[in-house]
Amino acid sequence: MQIDIVIATHNRLEYLKRTVTGIFERTMEWHRLHVINDGSNGDTVDYLDEAWDDGFIHSLVHRRFPLGIARNLTMIGPMTQSAIVVYTDDDVLCPDLDPDWLVRGLEAMDAHPDVGLLGLNVPSCNLGGGDRRKKQRVDGAITRCVYLGGQFLFMRRALLDQMPNWIALDGQSPVKNMCRWANSEFLWGVAYLTDTYCWHFGTQSARSGKDISESCYTPGDLRTLVPPQELKG
Repeated sequence: MQIDIVIATHNRLEYLKRTVTGIFERTMEWHRLHVINDGSNGDTVDYLDEAWDDGFIHSLVHRRFPLGIARNLTMIGPMTQSAIVVYTDDDVLCPDLDPDWLVRGLEAMDAHPDVGLLGLNVPSCNLGGGDRRKKQRVDGAITRCVYLGGQFLFMRRALLDQMPNWIALDGQSPVKNMCRWANSEFLWGVAYLTDTYCWHFGTQSARSGKDISESCYTPGDLRTLVPPQELKG
């Protein structure tokens, strides 16, 4: 069974290259890669067109103007086929693991059929204590939580096919809205892999465009600006 992986990108070419390269070098499970170019221009378009010509990308959508992450999420269902779909931002590197990250995620979702959304990282929004932190619970290979980020987000087809319009409301985080909805449709339906982390290179919020460098932790922690050892230099 091929798994559909979707990347949305907007003018972050150097990050995008690492994300795409990482998927092809570190993903052994059979997959199809789809890219939504959300209004990028110039070198990003050239890079994606070349990757399409070389057969690295299964489907490519070029938008003339950026419409934002919410609209990107609403496109995932119609452009994919697999029962579980992975969505990711364009500034992350999937981990180098054996078995690979995709196999680990699929095995976790198979073991926990009530989980509708699964991530690889401890999301920063769950690290601040309070009710969100209290509601985290380790359950075998996964930790059930309240919210996830947009880094290698596993989504069940049922959620994509039934996604309500309010998830893509302007001014709100669509990924958080998806988590709210999943938690209402499934019992503790949101989780992340307890011991599998991806590297996040970006310092710019994909949703708001704000500089988020101060929220990135120190090297070796869960979210960092410093790449893994093999990418330094």
